[in-house]
Amino acid sequence: MVYVLHIYNAKHPELPGTFYVGETESLQQRLRQHRDYYKKHDCQVVALAWNVNDKSMARQTESKLIPWMKQKGYVFERDTDASHTLFSRGMKK
Repeated sequence: MVYVLHIYNAKHPELPGTFYVGETESLQQRLRQHRDYYKKHDCQVVALAWNVNDKSMARQTESKLIPWMKQKGYVFERDTDASHTLFSRGMKK
């Protein structure tokens, strides 16, 4: 599963906030972890998620979605996952 989070400050909802793209096999658990973390910083988290075929496809989708969103002007919390280049379907360096 691939997901996009919109993270914004609950005390300043007029600010645009940041985004986070991730992949997980347990969306409920992962969202709980994100919300628990950001709650400590007075932030709210809104999520959009969709299923993909397998973990390899999830990582590939994640690595393509991040640069696309950055090109469109979205600001990211972090975007190191955009550098994924190897996937489990036999791709080699």
